[in-house]
Amino acid sequence: MGKASDKEKESIKNLKKNKFPMLEIKLNDIYDIGGQFYLWEYATSIMGCILGINPFDEPNVKESKDNTGEVLKYYQENQKLPVQTPVFTGKSFRLFLNDEMFSKNLSGKKMKRKWKAGNYLKYFINKKREGDYVAIMAYIESNSENKKLLLKIRELLKRKLNVATTLGFGPRFLHSTGQLHKGGDDSGMFIQIVNEDRKDAEVPGKPYSFSVLKQAQAIGDFESLIKHNRRVIK
Repeated sequence: MGKASDKEKESIKNLKKNKFPMLEIKLNDIYDIGGQFYLWEYATSIMGCILGINPFDEPNVKESKDNTGEVLKYYQENQKLPVQTPVFTGKSFRLFLNDEMFSKNLSGKKMKRKWKAGNYLKYFINKKREGDYVAIMAYIESNSENKKLLLKIRELLKRKLNVATTLGFGPRFLHSTGQLHKGGDDSGMFIQIVNEDRKDAEVPGKPYSFSVLKQAQAIGDFESLIKHNRRVIK
């Protein structure tokens, strides 16, 4: 069904060359796509039984929702979002880390609070272990320009670190891979990208806007990842 472009063929070739696990599935026609949906949904339920987990429950998705609810409650009471302390502040961006993990790893040493941005990124990247994956979680506008830039970052991480990567626009991914991030094993490294929205609109019947809601969801997910002691940078 269809033919892969030269770029797609080259990407597949590189994955095989670098021994990434791959499964190739050839479809006869477009209707086979529906069959694949059912196949992997069924496989997920069977695997859940084998692993002894409930594949129809997402407790950590609810956890992030509850965190978001607390952030929104704070906003309604104080007319501002909770203040988070960055480890680095530049001209156009700030960096946040799992501060408890950062302090623990530098115990007995002088805190490097005057590091440059690159030092923090290097510190984060150096925490990679064998078998890890990197998840890019983008709480920014989902448009072609941003997607193109994020795919470049994803490709760079994949090649330089030799890891599997995922990319999701927030808050959409919270209802899919979000459960894996907090409820799965500790093999994920998480990069959260959040920006201020240029355009905004009020949520009907609520005392906050869609931008505030998105920011609250990002904060809630960041806190949930930290609670589970995940390696995360924002």
